[in-house]
Amino acid sequence: MSETPEKIESTTSIILLQGDEYQIELLLYSNNIIEFKVKLNNPTASCYYTEKYNLEQIKEKALLQSQDMRKVYEFYKRKFDKKKIDLLLTEDKKMYLYYKTPIDEEETEIKLELRKENLEKSDFVGVLAKEVEQLEKKNKVLESKIDELQKNNDILKNKKKKMNKNKEK
Repeated sequence: MSETPEKIESTTSIILLQGDEYQIELLLYSNNIIEFKVKLNNPTASCYYTEKYNLEQIKEKALLQSQDMRKVYEFYKRKFDKKKIDLLLTEDKKMYLYYKTPIDEEETEIKLELRKENLEKSDFVGVLAKEVEQLEKKNKVLESKIDELQKNNDILKNKKKKMNKNKEK
């Protein structure tokens, strides 16, 4: 029986593509796998894009020399933090992580392809339930702020009335 790899570390970043906001998650697993997940930052998104790479694959496709997946993870984390990675979505709906890297004194384009995964209906229910829960929390916060503003308004009205009465005397 094979063990399920443990997630060691993850980080998320936001990237804009064609006016839409995408959330990118970078995950490092205990079995020396790095995973990229890209999802439209919208609760009604019907799909996401993902791909897992082992050290040899990432070295080959991204032209990296590192012998340590942790260093590869840190490399991509820095690139995301510095906004040095873009997304490409082709007309045939293929998604790529895209960036340029210096190799032999020239800039080389790197494209890492991500697979499209459609969300199941059951996934939508969970996502929408979380969205409703968040909206309810925001609504409660806004209602309490409105109550506080109304109380402050009433206090100010009372002060103004008292001031007007004092002026009349």
